[in-house]
Amino acid sequence: MASTIPDHCRVFALSDPKKESYRRRCDHEHNQLCESCETLKTSLDSVVSFIQSTNLPQDLQDDLLFTARTASDGIRSWKTHQLRMVHQDTARTDIVDSIQEGSVLITQDFAMKFLPAHYRETQAEFFGKRGISWHLTVCQSKRGGELVAQTFVHIIESGLQDSHTVVTVMEHVLKTLKHEHPELTKVVYRQDNAGCYHCATTILACKLLRERTKVDLCRIDFCDPQGGKGPCDRKAAQIKMHVKQYINQGHSVTTPADLRKAIESNEGICGVRVTVVPVPKTTMHSKSIKWEGISTLFNFEITTAGVRAFKAYGIGAGNFRDWTSFAEISRNNQFEWIAAEAGKGEFVAVKTAKADAIPY
Repeated sequence: MASTIPDHCRVFALSDPKKESYRRRCDHEHNQLCESCETLKTSLDSVVSFIQSTNLPQDLQDDLLFTARTASDGIRSWKTHQLRMVHQDTARTDIVDSIQEGSVLITQDFAMKFLPAHYRETQAEFFGKRGISWHLTVCQSKRGGELVAQTFVHIIESGLQDSHTVVTVMEHVLKTLKHEHPELTKVVYRQDNAGCYHCATTILACKLLRERTKVDLCRIDFCDPQGGKGPCDRKAAQIKMHVKQYINQGHSVTTPADLRKAIESNEGICGVRVTVVPVPKTTMHSKSIKWEGISTLFNFEITTAGVRAFKAYGIGAGNFRDWTSFAEISRNNQFEWIAAEAGKGEFVAVKTAKADAIPY
């Protein structure tokens, strides 16, 4: 978080030079250089210089210069991505370290669509399949000082993977947790940058979710692309293996009901509960909510008065916006809430509090 080398200082690198609310000033000078970082810069520049010094035909030289500059930009972008990925993951580790029995860290993600499978299917049955959408929500909390988790699997009959589906799933999970664990008071969400999550509709719907579920949904964090959905990916792999074993026993899984039956087969998977989300009775044509620059914001603190947005976790004071400042905000009649039962499940112990760490 603090280094005299500018390329190594996360606070300096992630501060926005144009907006004070997204900037944090360092209490030290950046007066040193890293030999490895400087070697990378000079090496990339020397490749471009070498191409420019050749006597190649102009069209070939232009093509090579374009390729070299594109590759150089990609390498530099990968370096910045690594820094943002590591920094955004501190939001997760801080929550895991400070989580208590009355609070939950929720990670959610759409798994890759499940392709229907017949037992010993023919070649004609193998092609032209329509995937089944299913959504995973991994809830992590602590019981007696030990980290525990449970997973909600929502199988979407309609196949829609939009913000309205995400909000209804969030409400279903929060209400179920609150009903089974009345001591639950604080919830933090962690999601990826898919459009159904990282959008104004989902963020602003948190105001409605707080009112309906009576739970303090206090923050939503977004990881950098490809930088931290470990709990969902790992659980999805476990579920797929369980379903594959069910199919090998002589069954076919071709519908959402079949998928739920497969996941719950053989006494199910410890800590996993399944719900089939029905097709909406009516088609909603609500006007999309706009939030300029939301794609550059990665952390949101939710309060009763409004929402405070940050470009990077813990960097700057953030930009606060009152709920009344939005031209349109999510309303109760925008969403068709899920009334289905959540299936049986409970929190189970996980191995370590540092599970799902990103391999650097």
